[in-house]
Order: sequence, then structure tokens, then C-alpha cells
Amino acid sequence: MVDYKITKTVFGERPEFPKPNPEFMVAIGGEKGMQKLFDKFYDMISESEIAHFFPQDDEEMQEVKERNTKYFIEFYGGKKDYSTIPNKSMDIIKMHINFSITEKARYLWLGVVQDILEELEIEDDLKQGFWDTFESFSKWTVNRDTQAKTYEDMVKV
Repeated sequence: MVDYKITKTVFGERPEFPKPNPEFMVAIGGEKGMQKLFDKFYDMISESEIAHFFPQDDEEMQEVKERNTKYFIEFYGGKKDYSTIPNKSMDIIKMHINFSITEKARYLWLGVVQDILEELEIEDDLKQGFWDTFESFSKWTVNRDTQAKTYEDMVKV
């Protein structure tokens, strides 16, 4: 059984995360399996509370799916197609700089990851490894301190 525990992000901290296990990608059918997994993932994201972080145009969303799938294929030890894209970095912090990602958004994102993993018919230890990597890895994307006050909070009218 997979433990889908979510630990709290300490804002600004960059925790180490377990190295991705390439056997996960093998178990889901290699690069084609990864493409199917992330197609479904982004389709679910498009219907979620965090859909506003992603393009609403179908063609633009398709580009995001393809680009991000290349990222995760490379992340999991597959072809290095993502890092060869001009102006693209494997740096997760740089990739998310244009978005205000809160801990709540991270939790919602992880909820979709959990839904995807629960549907996979692979060994639980591979699911657990994927979850553990993503749960810790996702903390790097949080770039908006939920304790920070907004400009509106500070202005006295």
C-alpha cells in the first residue's frame, strides 16, 4: 500500500529528494507510457482548481504537455530531449518563477499526482518511489509564502 503523505513546505528551503527510479518509467511502458501518463495528468489538471496556472488554449496546452513530458522523461533517465530545447532549464525554480505557487496549489497538484498513481497497475514500491520523489520535489516549486502579506493586506483604506 502506498503512503500518500504530504509534508509541509518550509518556505525557502530546498529539500533533497529521492533520485527518480528509472524502473518506474519501464513499468508504465517506457517513454510512450510516460506520454500517456502526463497526457492524462494535464487533462485532469485542466479540470482542477489550479487550471489557471496552465494555458486554456488547447494547442498551447498540448505544447505544455509535450514539453513537460520531455522534462520528466529526461528526469527519469530517458532521452535528453528537454535540455536541448532552446532557453529551457532543468532548474525547477527557474521553471516556476513566473507563477505564484502557494502551499495550497502544491497540495492540489499533488492530489492529481495521487489520483494518477492510484490508477496505475504497477508495483506499490514503484508508485511509492514516484510519490516520494514528487512530494519532496514539489516543495521547490512553492515560491509564494503563505504567511506573506499582499499589498492589499498592508494598505489601510
